[in-house]
Amino acid sequence: MKGGWNITVKDENGDEQTIFIPSSATMGYMDVLNGANPMRALYGINEKDVEYGPAKKTLKKGLYTTLDRDLQVVVNPQGTDASAYSFSLMNSANVDTELPFKEAVPFKDVLTRATSENAVWVLPHDFVRYENIDDARTKNYLLFKANDGAKHALSLTATLNETTIKTPYDLSAQLKKIGEVYVGLKSLENCAVNVDYTPIVSYISPSVDAAAVYDYWITLEQSAKNLKNAQLYGVEIDKEGHSFKFTRETGVNNSIEFVYNYILMDGTIVQGDKDAPHFLAYQREEMANAHEITLERLYTPMDATVILDANKNYTNNYVLTTKAYDLTTLLSDMSDVEKAVWKSAIASHSYKMDLIGGEDGAEWNTWWENNNTLACTPVFDVKKNTVTFSFYVNADLYYNYKLNKAYQLTVTVNDEDTKTPVASIILPFEFTQPTLDITRVNGEKAIWNDKKNVLSIYGDLVNENYMYVPFYEAFTTAYATQYSKFGPSARYYTLSNAYEDDAILRMYNAKFLGRNYELLENVSLTDIVYSSKAAEWNTCLCWICK
Repeated sequence: MKGGWNITVKDENGDEQTIFIPSSATMGYMDVLNGANPMRALYGINEKDVEYGPAKKTLKKGLYTTLDRDLQVVVNPQGTDASAYSFSLMNSANVDTELPFKEAVPFKDVLTRATSENAVWVLPHDFVRYENIDDARTKNYLLFKANDGAKHALSLTATLNETTIKTPYDLSAQLKKIGEVYVGLKSLENCAVNVDYTPIVSYISPSVDAAAVYDYWITLEQSAKNLKNAQLYGVEIDKEGHSFKFTRETGVNNSIEFVYNYILMDGTIVQGDKDAPHFLAYQREEMANAHEITLERLYTPMDATVILDANKNYTNNYVLTTKAYDLTTLLSDMSDVEKAVWKSAIASHSYKMDLIGGEDGAEWNTWWENNNTLACTPVFDVKKNTVTFSFYVNADLYYNYKLNKAYQLTVTVNDEDTKTPVASIILPFEFTQPTLDITRVNGEKAIWNDKKNVLSIYGDLVNENYMYVPFYEAFTTAYATQYSKFGPSARYYTLSNAYEDDAILRMYNAKFLGRNYELLENVSLTDIVYSSKAAEWNTCLCWICK
């Protein structure tokens, strides 16, 4: 049976009892990584049977629905085989929305294993067809009725035999009829001989209905030159048009142009050289083997330290540097030639970084890919065969690492000449609540800088979500002689010094982990309460007095 075995035994009374034994770890928890942005329950109406593609498939008449994205989920414990579970989106009345998913696969389409190195899995969206179009319209309206309170909030539910795991009811999906879809495709680089490849599709803004592509088939661009080269390089397309491969070495360092034809779930067909999008596939020389190593999972508090400028003043940038990871095992599998290529690639910084996971899905990851040198830097030591990672956060940036979220960083070192992979280094990681009081000096709760214009106040960690900042204690500890009076119960206070005779504190920047909050200016100290909540503060909170 999927996910394990049923074992039948007899109890003390001689009656048979069936016990289910799972084949891997039983799921205890899961979280949706890309469900924060509003989801859509897309639907399209196909008025008649439509035949399409080289395999003469048929899209039957009916109303079709699908979720607007593949869901990325993190499951615990890490060894859980999520592909053994069935998944559904249920509302709080425990009614199934009937938005189906295909079998869960480890992130990045590693289809040969039922494991995920960082516990992140993908649930590919699927399609459901309703033959009675009018009934389906009413049914789906009721399932995804908007503005009707929490009863239409959704939970992702995983089921395996008698085991059911549910996320909180913090997901939602609005019903939306599909509109236009703009499909873009990336070129395929470094295609090897006798390896099957599928198109890399990206859906271009302003389309939000990308998931409405029901099926596709690729064809050769029909110019004489392209057709001639395809024959010369031995290009073969599978019978359904889903993949292709080069079968001859004669295509090295050359390209073939393909056409991506597709059908939407409302029966709309986009096909042919003129109307459908195109993409290129390049066949290249490559290393005989691309080596890979997965490092020990990094699970650590985000105790980033502030980066000082040339004058030793505080900046808005923070860095967390890891230990040195040993790469001896990776290099021991390389030939002498491969080691030489590796060292040369490292010296010229010929590597690419990819990050998956987090909370904000595609938008967050796209931003990171465009700005990755600001977020993480690997430092290689070719003499010691180690790599160290420096993770950066910036108080002025919105897109920073989230706490308690699973990530996976992949550093791919490429041959300088052929741009093909030499080796990949995979680091699964997760940052937790910083230990907020570790930066006190001599036990003091607050310290002025040399210029006496920045007061760093250190709090006490209550639990993983709360920290209290004792402002009264901080001021009395750090600068007691400058107080003129305190308010009732010592909750409020005023501060007078050579710079501010009117006891006004101008609050400009509060340094949070990955956040920069512009606070009100010209706020009296009497407006500040004794303690403050901060779920994601860094190791200090700086009040800037002008």
